[in-house]
Parts: sequence; structure tokens; C-alpha cells
Amino acid sequence: MLTKLGQENAKTILRKHVVLENYFMKTKSTIDPHIAANVIEHYISMEVINNLKKMSTLRKKGVPLTRFEHNKEGLIVEINFSDYKLFERVVSMGLFPGEKIMVISEVFHRMILKVREKKFALDKSIAERIKALEYGKS
Repeated sequence: MLTKLGQENAKTILRKHVVLENYFMKTKSTIDPHIAANVIEHYISMEVINNLKKMSTLRKKGVPLTRFEHNKEGLIVEINFSDYKLFERVVSMGLFPGEKIMVISEVFHRMILKVREKKFALDKSIAERIKALEYGKS
């Protein structure tokens, strides 16, 4: 038996899961949609879920982070990895579809990114597989 709060939390996670699973089915990602949804559903906010619902037609308009204009706020519209462990690692850093992001600069073979209040470096080979769209244009 779940408490009332437990039931509400379970419903929220289920809603997130369904939206995520549908998103990954539509993207024809190489990651199994059910597994991808299981990984992400506990990390993301309802704001991100709402962004995902609005993004169904925007995926094709995104550009890889390696070509994204620096110091402009963007919205991640696609992540495409076939390696489940790499996908999970990227998600644990706060990078997932529907999340706001900013490319700060490039250093050697790394992209310096800002997600929420965190800054970190991401290898360009990984950044190439993440697409974003300028936030104002989404």
C-alpha cells in the first residue's frame, strides 16, 4: 500500500516515463525507448517533460553541440547514443532532451557547457551526438 504522497509520486513518475518512452520511440534512437525512459524519469523535472511534449517537430532543426553558437541558451532536442552506459552517464550530468543548455567555449577537444548552475567539459565526440536548438527559436 502506498500513502497518498506515494501514489502522487508514482503517478508523476509514470507520466514522465510515458512521455519519455514516446519521445525515444519517435526519435528512432538506438537506445531501447523503455530503458532510456527508465534511466531518465527520476532525474528530470516536469518543466523538462513539458518541453519534451512541445518538441516533437523540433528534433530535425537542432544542430550538434559542436556547431552550436557559444553563449546562447539552447534546448537539447536530441541525444543519440547506442552505448547504454554512456547514455546513462550523460543523463546523470543533467544532459537530456528538453533541458536548457549553454555552450560556453571550446578547449582542445572539449566543449565547456553550462546546464542549470553546473559547468563541465564534454568531449567533442560526445557533444557531436547531442543536438540543441536556440532557446528563443523553440
